[in-house]
Amino acid sequence: MKSKTLKASVMAGLVGLSFVTAANAQLEGIEEAKSGWNSFYFAGYKMKGADVGFDTDGKVDIIPIGKNRERMTTNYFIPLKYEIRDVAADGKVTVKKIDVDSLTSESKPTAKPDKILVKGKTEEGDTTFELYYEVARGNVLVGGRIVEKGALANPKFAITIVMPKVYEKAPDDEKAFKKRIADDFLQVKLLDGKKAKVEADEEFDITSAEFTGTGVSQVEFLIDELGAREFTLTASPGSKITAANKQGSPFYNGLNFTWEADPTADASKARLAIGVK
Repeated sequence: MKSKTLKASVMAGLVGLSFVTAANAQLEGIEEAKSGWNSFYFAGYKMKGADVGFDTDGKVDIIPIGKNRERMTTNYFIPLKYEIRDVAADGKVTVKKIDVDSLTSESKPTAKPDKILVKGKTEEGDTTFELYYEVARGNVLVGGRIVEKGALANPKFAITIVMPKVYEKAPDDEKAFKKRIADDFLQVKLLDGKKAKVEADEEFDITSAEFTGTGVSQVEFLIDELGAREFTLTASPGSKITAANKQGSPFYNGLNFTWEADPTADASKARLAIGVK
């Protein structure tokens, strides 16, 4: 099994492909020399503003394309993780590790996306699950569901997205820095249709009612340091996004998003759409 430490030094994209007859024993890496993807990734998809890589450990890297039209370095990656969470009676949530060696797919490693279905189980409790990936209209759609709960008490499926902390060293010239981030913004659309927006230098609490309400259907953000790309995360009907940040801190200091399907919805159809331009 390949090292994730080595994976952090490469870039790639995420992809889907129509199913073939025999499932792989373990997810393999792309071996196409001219594909532009490293073999640590099972699939790869290139957008205008980012490459999205699904790696052989069942994780996703959103890799921004910089202003020079080249992939940015690993500290600017936006990681996305499929998570199996066991929820105890007291509400305590424990994330269970995915058994990487159990991951199988009837799709082959590819850089020509369509649809991908990956099956696997947890290391503890033998909870089985499905991971979904599709490409539609230039967006990457991800999702998943619990198939069999196994020995876990109350397993739930979720996807987490971590926006990295940027501008680690602001320039000494505060005026120049303010000018640089003048176009940076974060905007959310709540499930009830209301919108809330914050500029880069504003301190705010994304967990407040103004920004979360009963849940978020869409998140948009632009950060100059991330190639001045506009990222969009959109929850399909029957799902929602929740968010967290360091209260009283500008959003470019990092945000965590969690996507989940509504318990009453068909999880096999719920998706989180990733768009970058």
